[in-house]
Amino acid sequence: MNEKRTRIAIVGANGYTGGELLRLLAAHPNVTVTAATSRSQAGQPLDAVFPALTGVDHLPAVFADLDASAVAEQADVVMTCLPHGDAQDWVARLIPAGRIVIDLSADYRYREAAIYEKAYQPHKHPDLAARAVYGLPEWQRDQIREADLIANPGCYPTSVLLPLIPVARASLIEPDIIVDSQSGVSGAGRTPKANLLHGEVSETLQAYGLPLHRHQSEMRWQLSDIGGFDTRLTFTPHLAPVNRGILSTIHVRPVEGVSSSDIRAAIASAYADSPFIHLLPDGRAPRTDAVRGSNSVHLQVWP
Repeated sequence: MNEKRTRIAIVGANGYTGGELLRLLAAHPNVTVTAATSRSQAGQPLDAVFPALTGVDHLPAVFADLDASAVAEQADVVMTCLPHGDAQDWVARLIPAGRIVIDLSADYRYREAAIYEKAYQPHKHPDLAARAVYGLPEWQRDQIREADLIANPGCYPTSVLLPLIPVARASLIEPDIIVDSQSGVSGAGRTPKANLLHGEVSETLQAYGLPLHRHQSEMRWQLSDIGGFDTRLTFTPHLAPVNRGILSTIHVRPVEGVSSSDIRAAIASAYADSPFIHLLPDGRAPRTDAVRGSNSVHLQVWP
């Protein structure tokens, strides 16, 4: 006998994040996507916006323009894929309706509204932000199971926190950290922008978000909150001429007496039971095409 499938609605499903969720959830054996909302694409077939979804089962036929109450009626879990700021009121309407919300914007990643405001804008619902769980499952699995509001981590922070938290918790490194990251252009979203045209990004590599990219505060906050580690972190993101993927090079200084082998051992031990985190064999460098379209993270430690 088949178990009952969890009903999931995706709010703002017409962007790259929404399209990726539709692809992943369509293949999940225990869920059914009951609604995919979009104001701009309402009434359009999903496969007209995402041709790769042609013939895929367990998905709505078309995008719908629904309000929060209609979404809540159709779903047990709601995933909000809206720009930061726009998700705040949606979440505030869905939580009282008894729904589990996974927010993929930045709106609920900071439990302290003052830090969010400094990086983004004033928060309308600081009480909800204070109770949200940061959804990094390798470190917050038990909290996620009990939560009704889960903040999906940012893209760059995920690439930085996963390798750093184990060594930070073990007090193996000094607080001065330098992070250089490269991201594909899809990380900027699907809304057309002149600076993201092929002719602007092809055959070039450029830094952006300087001098203080907003993800830097998220990294520092979560290293302190989850890792128990206060850091002086410098972060420089770069736009790479590829469609998707992130490669982060993290420069740390071990405390006296700690070797790169100690750091490698701490990472290996932390993720021994984590199926998506892979510490590569010595000498093999991570590359973005090796994890494209997967849940995997590839890590390496260099002396």
